[in-house]
Amino acid sequence: MSRQKLFEKLAEYRELPEGYYHLVFDSIEDGQLFHNDKEHVAGMNTVALAQYTSGLVILVFNWMINHGHFLVWGAGDKCVEFFLKTRRRLNEELIIGSHKPLDDDYGMKLIRIKDRRQLSDVAVYIARNPPKACPMLSPSGYIWGTNYLLFSDVSKLISKVPVGDFSSAFFKKLLKTKVALPDNYLFNKELGMILPESYARVELVANAFGNATVYCEKLMKNIDAHVKIAEGVGERVTIDDNELDYVIWSIVRNQFKVSSVTELGNDDRCRLAVILRKKYYVEPKRIARKVGLPLNIVQELIV
Repeated sequence: MSRQKLFEKLAEYRELPEGYYHLVFDSIEDGQLFHNDKEHVAGMNTVALAQYTSGLVILVFNWMINHGHFLVWGAGDKCVEFFLKTRRRLNEELIIGSHKPLDDDYGMKLIRIKDRRQLSDVAVYIARNPPKACPMLSPSGYIWGTNYLLFSDVSKLISKVPVGDFSSAFFKKLLKTKVALPDNYLFNKELGMILPESYARVELVANAFGNATVYCEKLMKNIDAHVKIAEGVGERVTIDDNELDYVIWSIVRNQFKVSSVTELGNDDRCRLAVILRKKYYVEPKRIARKVGLPLNIVQELIV
């Protein structure tokens, strides 16, 4: 995307009405937004500042090392303002750290959320991003966002002090800004971070699920929604073996009306192979292994 195209897209976004949106900071293919914990902390503090000065309401979000996902409420102009303020500070931190700065056309995507179901699907997609990238972490074990706040008491273990307990000069130096955050915002001294529970409206997402059981079930099983959202924001679809086993089990049971792949004839196995490739982007070798077809047959089917 050229810089001119970016300006045109942002102008288009500015005209969008107030509502819920999935705001995506584009993925960087040849670099990173964050290289260490210090830079991640700076990114978290940037979110606190940018949401406050733009007036955008953030429900949940996660920073990954090369992109970011936010579920927000507001009009398009506030979304764009939040993005531009955040991008500027992120770029400043990259330059300070002697890293490659953001390209001039580094942009965002803004997808309108139309109903409660889509809102919960997007929230799950955002929560699933960290364990997809860091398989040794559970969603609630990730701290560079709001995952640890949703249906979790982990925040009670994190030390916090109201911003009002510190001098304005302290935060002016720490955050490199003259903006004065509200006194009731919470600060973690160990990390030097404004905590997201200060401003994130996580309870609105929790209400959409109703309870933790529904949330956890969607985290584990709502693969179709994950694939659909990934397609919508232009991200690569990845499904691990456990997820693939569940997908196959669901298709075999619901579409072919049998209990396992072993009960399928060759024609139905071929149909299943095509579904796995076209809908879930599964690699041919994995399809062959899971469905029980020769690799050359699978390759012919998905051409």
